[in-house]
Amino acid sequence: MLFFLAGRFVCKMNNPKIDTEFWKPYRGWSKKERIHLVFLTKIQDKKIINKIEKVQRELSKNKSYIRFPKDHYHITLKPLTFLKDKQNKPDDLDIKQITEIIAKTKKEFSNTNPIKIKIQKINFFSSVVFLEVQDNNKLGMINKRLMKIKNINHSGRDYPNFIPHIAIGTFKTKNIKALIKRIEKLKDTNFGETEIKSFDFVFAHWHKTKFPKFESYKKIKLKK
Repeated sequence: MLFFLAGRFVCKMNNPKIDTEFWKPYRGWSKKERIHLVFLTKIQDKKIINKIEKVQRELSKNKSYIRFPKDHYHITLKPLTFLKDKQNKPDDLDIKQITEIIAKTKKEFSNTNPIKIKIQKINFFSSVVFLEVQDNNKLGMINKRLMKIKNINHSGRDYPNFIPHIAIGTFKTKNIKALIKRIEKLKDTNFGETEIKSFDFVFAHWHKTKFPKFESYKKIKLKK
């Protein structure tokens, strides 16, 4: 069986290619002391969080599932850059360059109206279990507009391939047939509607952590 999302098939239910016994969503995150700047929006609606927690408890009955903590419920709009360190990698930017990105992003989006989204269905990529986000492509347009800002690079995950989603867990082992059956039973869960009222810049710390530690840096409040 297949799940269908945003005009394309995501993963074969009967034979998924799992590659995440040790989950790391982006290359370089686990490098010693590397700090990654991420642009995202947090899920803060308590009713939706409670429904996610209920599903998490159900999926956690299967030993192949690793649940993400609820303070990680968010929609990633764009992984941006690494904070420059002694390694001085090509994808590093210093704090001055990061400050410029934030200032331009704030100017670009501060007059943006709040965005209504629906969170419906449970699905999975080869790396994570996630919730589908329906938004009439508004978040895709946010991602597209980000590409116009200096020092923000385009990747294969960006518009038009951008898929807004909320990651809620990953796979502990490759033997996940029973877990997939459990996801299949829950796949049509409706988590409800909410409104995005702000975007956040966070620093993600990965070194020696099971999950990234998100350090809030700057918030962009959308137009009231």
